[in-house]
Amino acid sequence: MSRAPANAALQHLHAECATLRKLLQSAPEADVVGKACLNSRLEELEKEIEGMKGAVVETRATGGIRLVYLATPYSHASDAVRHARFLAVTEVAARMWRAGLGVYSPITLTHEAARRHEMPTDWRFWGALCRATLEQQHEMHVLCLPGWSQSVGVQAEIALAKQLGLPVRYIEPDGEMLCAACPERIVGNTICSLEPCPYVCEVAA
Repeated sequence: MSRAPANAALQHLHAECATLRKLLQSAPEADVVGKACLNSRLEELEKEIEGMKGAVVETRATGGIRLVYLATPYSHASDAVRHARFLAVTEVAARMWRAGLGVYSPITLTHEAARRHEMPTDWRFWGALCRATLEQQHEMHVLCLPGWSQSVGVQAEIALAKQLGLPVRYIEPDGEMLCAACPERIVGNTICSLEPCPYVCEVAA
């Protein structure tokens, strides 16, 4: 099975599962037989999805290079915050490239163009491109900079990766990187006095 059909089939199965769950929620309690049939079909689909996940990954022939989508929060009213996030995620991307991974870091690749040519910086504008690219990856990594769990774009990327059956790994930045990308420190232009750091435990959120 080629990559595109495999992904399309997986998405179709997820959609069918969602429909069955809605039917189960609206089914009368007295309809025991009907609910049993729906549950049985749902279990079959979930098993099929688990089996397809491996097939989707195996179809991505990349000459032995593992393709990784690297996500991180970006949008912010402050250009300084956006630039700090760009620097942080690009540092992580560079480490991964050195390790031999085929990293696609959307912020690394689009930040300067967005700044120089006054392009939009939100998920509404970039979402379609990110979705199309994510479908070609083997896995997704999330650099958990301050604000990642509230980021519309990052949460949409995580949801899509899970829908595609891709493993999602979370990267916790070290203390220096956390501080360098902290909106409170950048916007306030002051040394942070928050103890303990409210962002350190975000990875577990």
